[in-house]
Amino acid sequence: MSFTAYKIVTADIGFADALAAAVATAITGGWQPLGGPVVLGSAKVAQAMVQGTADGAGAGGAIAIGDVTGLQAALDAKADATALASGLAGKLATNGVAASATKLATARTIAGHAFDGTANITITAGDVGATPA
Repeated sequence: MSFTAYKIVTADIGFADALAAAVATAITGGWQPLGGPVVLGSAKVAQAMVQGTADGAGAGGAIAIGDVTGLQAALDAKADATALASGLAGKLATNGVAASATKLATARTIAGHAFDGTANITITAGDVGATPA
């Protein structure tokens, strides 16, 4: 199977609207999405786009990444799994508890107590103007 053409549109990972806009622009130019968006490294998302059909003619229908010769290799070449794994290492444990925390550059005042993230603070009812019931 072969399509008449393929390309990959990308956007920064935090900007889904930018990827959606790039895909919409490609669609108006006769392209169609192939599969769903994929993460490339630690900062980009990408969407594969194709023109034609699996038999190389006309308007398309359902398409899979494997239908496009060389597309998986092109996506793999853009993705840097090592950089992604390295960027995420030690950030958040699988149980959802942070591996570590950083001292706040500027302490925040909470109910009259300075809090910089390095130690617990104790807040009493009097600290918040509450009276015991």
